[in-house]
Amino acid sequence: MNLDGKSNIYPIYAELETEEDRSEIQIDFRSLAGIQFFLSHGINVPQEHLEEGLVQITKNPDGTEFNWSEITGELITIYSSKNEPKQDSAKVFYRDYWFYIKDSDITSKYTFMLLNQIESLQSGEIKESGPTLTLPVN
Repeated sequence: MNLDGKSNIYPIYAELETEEDRSEIQIDFRSLAGIQFFLSHGINVPQEHLEEGLVQITKNPDGTEFNWSEITGELITIYSSKNEPKQDSAKVFYRDYWFYIKDSDITSKYTFMLLNQIESLQSGEIKESGPTLTLPVN
């Protein structure tokens, strides 16, 4: 992490500064949309959709297809099938295919639950309150 090594306690900040400070840790968090984009690469896209050009294929500089599993690992795997799945945890029918998470895929289910929690935290109604007035009582 290239820290200065002068302490065993380092403050963590959620915003990146322009100047590198080796006495603190700075973290840049992804937005919910960024997380969704990242995880969308865990979808096993039907060959038919690829052939129809419905999906953007990321390429390496040499023109070969980029392997997103090198980045996403096994965080989430979304399967696709023409037939409705029987052993699924979550499923949706889209463009003549079923997209689903296998009920036996614990890692994908946990990732999907975490994604739902993040969305819930961000989608709540924000209530504003006016100024608080204190009046003397006799």
